[in-house]
Amino acid sequence: MKLAIFGYVCFCLSRLVATACDDSMFEGALRTCYKRHVQKHGDIVPAGPDYSSLEHHKILCCLNAFQKRCLPEELKGKGCEEQIRSHASLKEKEIQTEFQGRKCQYTCDGNAGSILWPSWFLATLSVVMFVTGTVRI
Repeated sequence: MKLAIFGYVCFCLSRLVATACDDSMFEGALRTCYKRHVQKHGDIVPAGPDYSSLEHHKILCCLNAFQKRCLPEELKGKGCEEQIRSHASLKEKEIQTEFQGRKCQYTCDGNAGSILWPSWFLATLSVVMFVTGTVRI
């Protein structure tokens, strides 16, 4: 009887540990959310942000806001809630510190929607096609 209880307790503990959030799972979700952000918004987060640029500030703020929504979806039921909250607040503090106290107060609705190409590329392509079409006439 004691062995059965011990086995059941060990099984329950192993299931609890198996569903706990680990670093590789969290990093994978971060990569997935970053790819979704780039696909939806068309913004590529700069590797070395210019801390005087409002555009870089907006991109980083929008990425952080997107990850706050995306990470809970990716890691639902994995026990990562505390790690998600701490990551979001840490990133928010880093952005605010690096950009001289500027807070993230943007409406991040995306400029590329669900299209494959960024809007600047489509605008350039349409201008070039228009110019080449008018030159032939």
